Amino acid sequence: MKSNPGVATFSKLAIAKLRAQNSMIKTHGFAKAVRVLVHDDYANKSVVPDGWYFVTHRVAGHTRVTICLIEIEDWHPLSIEKLQHLVALWWNLDGDGITLRLFVYDRYGENKREIDLYAYDELLRDYRRQRA
Repeated sequence: MKSNPGVATFSKLAIAKLRAQNSMIKTHGFAKAVRVLVHDDYANKSVVPDGWYFVTHRVAGHTRVTICLIEIEDWHPLSIEKLQHLVALWWNLDGDGITLRLFVYDRYGENKREIDLYAYDELLRDYRRQRA
């Protein structure tokens, strides 16, 4: 979201509301944080979420990381192109044992929904086949 930082938008207000509820939410530096986490440069720079945070937890004696992305659907709902980039990132991170979750909110920071990126992978493949 490129805009004047001093101008209020619904997206900025929604993120501010969510950050008041969860101080781990960040709005900048996502690609760099992923590159540091996976020690690789495949972090898709075209994925710029409205907000994001990492959660670490222990599973069977191993530290696991979950990356939570936040998208505010105000004037620009999630496009097919961005969804394709998110699915590709989901697969790349899954190969490193990292879980990627995508949460979508309305312009008021309400009505939280989780998008199942694995399910959309198959839908997107069908979509590309139909367009070919």
